[in-house]
Amino acid sequence: MTDFNPPSESSDSSDPQAPSPSQAPDCIGCGWCCLTDQCNVSHDLYGYSQPCPDLYWDEALGRYVCLLMRDDEKREQYRKALYQGEGCCARFNPWRENVRNRDGER
Repeated sequence: MTDFNPPSESSDSSDPQAPSPSQAPDCIGCGWCCLTDQCNVSHDLYGYSQPCPDLYWDEALGRYVCLLMRDDEKREQYRKALYQGEGCCARFNPWRENVRNRDGER
């Protein structure tokens, strides 16, 4: 049996190309994460529902917006649960280069 030795933090920081959480690009509202994988908050509220009822395309902003983030009563709870403000979780997805309304494609 081989011992497992996880990489040390120093080995991660020696790679200048290794991204850190603080380097994640901002969310631009492309919809990729919400349209491809419904979040746990949405599952809890609506069950499996594609698309999420709280995701909508805002034509004026030119991006998708999550209405959970605007909920007056549970806004902070949802923002924390969904890591709002932490940046994009899929920075290499091609949708970031072509933000558009994809409602007709689902």
